[in-house]
Amino acid sequence: MAGMAQTSVSEATQAQFEASRKWAETPFGRVAYWERGLGPPAIFVHGFPLNGYHWRGAFARLGDLRRCIAPDLMGLGHTQPKVGQGFGFADQAGMILAFMDAIGVTSADFVGNDSGCAILQLLAVRAPDRVKSLTLTNGDAHDNYPPEAFKANHELAAAGQLAERMKALLTDIDLARSERSFGRTLQHPERLTPALLRTYIGPPLSTPERAANLNRYAAAIKNADTVAIYPNLKALRTPVMVVWGDSDPFFDVRWARWLGDTLPNSQVHVLKGARLFFPEERSEELAALIRKFWV
Repeated sequence: MAGMAQTSVSEATQAQFEASRKWAETPFGRVAYWERGLGPPAIFVHGFPLNGYHWRGAFARLGDLRRCIAPDLMGLGHTQPKVGQGFGFADQAGMILAFMDAIGVTSADFVGNDSGCAILQLLAVRAPDRVKSLTLTNGDAHDNYPPEAFKANHELAAAGQLAERMKALLTDIDLARSERSFGRTLQHPERLTPALLRTYIGPPLSTPERAANLNRYAAAIKNADTVAIYPNLKALRTPVMVVWGDSDPFFDVRWARWLGDTLPNSQVHVLKGARLFFPEERSEELAALIRKFWV
């Protein structure tokens, strides 16, 4: 199949992902999303610079249990934010709540990676009645933003230059696979295909306006919001599962332990050798853990 996951189940192709896109009108803008499966809703939140296609492996393995839904965050993917809309963690959490209202979802199970990890922490303390469970994978927590390995990109984004630098990846797959780029996020970067790369970073780099939004996304994220909710996290009763790759240069495994120690109703699982975007490569292991957690 196109992409990276090695599997015998039927994952959506990039063409199917593009053809099945849906839209929801919200006060934050027009939110792009896709879904697969039947049952109670589960919402999956990606990180930078990806989109909802990141969750195709999980959708293929969990669609018999849940109506799996993946919105694109503002500033990434195909979502069309309103002019002047903020892109910080708190803004993204508010957008997801408004998106739920727009598609008629009262409450859901949630799964997040990278930025989605922090966004869902904020959402859970803001609207705990709407969160049945949280599955948090490698991502931002507390004061770990920007992580040391992302600081140069954060500075480029603040200067309005990150998107322009990223355009080179679309014509240089070796650069994209290197430790200067996606090689830091993937256990097997050699499996990253040009087509998959275009699916992810092509849309936010497709116009000057979208490129500016990508820069704004990376520059807008601050850790003040996640630091401020520490007392709320310690009081949160929502069931939480933390699944963490232990070879991530951005989010060390100690952050999995921090989340496990902070969240009172949590369990922690560590995946040996996995990196930041392990839902891309090891969706079978992630889905197996989620199936047990959701029962």
